[in-house]
Amino acid sequence: MNTLATDTKPWYKQFWFWFVIGIPACSVVMGLTLLYVATQNKVSIVKEEWYKDGLAINQRIDKQLKAKELGLNATIELSRENGALTIAIPQLDANQTALMLTLVHPTSEDGDQLLELVRTPSGEFWAKVEPNKKGFYYLQLTDKANVWQLDGAINFNNENVSLTLASK
Repeated sequence: MNTLATDTKPWYKQFWFWFVIGIPACSVVMGLTLLYVATQNKVSIVKEEWYKDGLAINQRIDKQLKAKELGLNATIELSRENGALTIAIPQLDANQTALMLTLVHPTSEDGDQLLELVRTPSGEFWAKVEPNKKGFYYLQLTDKANVWQLDGAINFNNENVSLTLASK
């Protein structure tokens, strides 16, 4: 005699049904969740003008070459007590009355800062920053006419903030 055992459980109580349906259902839920997160959080690292920035690289290299041609070297120091940022560039003539310093935060566009440095009677350039400034920043130092540019990096987390930018 040949007897077959038949499963009498209804379809919604079957393990394999839920296993087979569960994996794609979880994938759809995760995909919708990631889509929501991606649309709600703007990535500030990627600039809207990325193509223009790519084309501007050649101009930036020209500015760096101009700084090298002029033999520019800058010494940067930050006073933690009062937030005084001083830059000394002995190669500049006395006609240069101001410089522009851009602090570029590596991950947040909101952290970027543009400082105008004015010449002091001692010949150094001075600007005020937050006394307890923290974080790592890329530096772009240029003259007012934007003819030359010195690049570097600074870590405000260090106790003693001092560095030298040399033309490359």
